[in-house]
Amino acid sequence: ALLKELATYLKRQKTELRVFWACCKHLDWRCRNL
Repeated sequence: ALLKELATYLKRQKTELRVFWACCKHLDWRCRNL
């Protein structure tokens, strides 16, 4: 479910894709709790 929500979010916010990956790399715990 989480992956589907993230996929939908990324599709709507393609411009924030880099920020999203930066979050995953630097704040993995935060990425999991989105």
